Amino acid sequence: MNKGYLLKTVKIILFFVITYAIIYLIGRYSPLLDFPFSNNDWIFRSDYMLITMPIVGFFFSILAIEWTNNFFEEKYGDSVFFPLFIWLFGIPSYYIAIYFYMGNIKYLGGNVEFNFLDLFINSQYIYFLISATFGWIFYKIDNFLFNRK
Repeated sequence: MNKGYLLKTVKIILFFVITYAIIYLIGRYSPLLDFPFSNNDWIFRSDYMLITMPIVGFFFSILAIEWTNNFFEEKYGDSVFFPLFIWLFGIPSYYIAIYFYMGNIKYLGGNVEFNFLDLFINSQYIYFLISATFGWIFYKIDNFLFNRK
């Protein structure tokens, strides 16, 4: 294993830990879902999707940025439009998923009315989008500090 790969792995893990701590604080002190680490038996009563969504979002963002930069010649992953792209396509995709989910419940005989904004704020998906944004921020910081040419 070479030093460059090890250093990059350590940087990614370190920034991910910082990102997870920031996302935990956001959940703790905002109207978003709160992380279940507060009581003694949290491991048995946890929302595991809430715990894992920041992990998936962060690493998905880094992989998507590197793929975008390798696929396109213009390095679109480095632009400020990349996180906007994630949010502009992420919110409607969540709406479509909720719309069809609620439609299926109504079709099966349930009485369904839903407030999209309330469902979005109280879902785990918003943590996916926030951590994907932090993944892009990490990529920009990493390029600025360590990959100057």
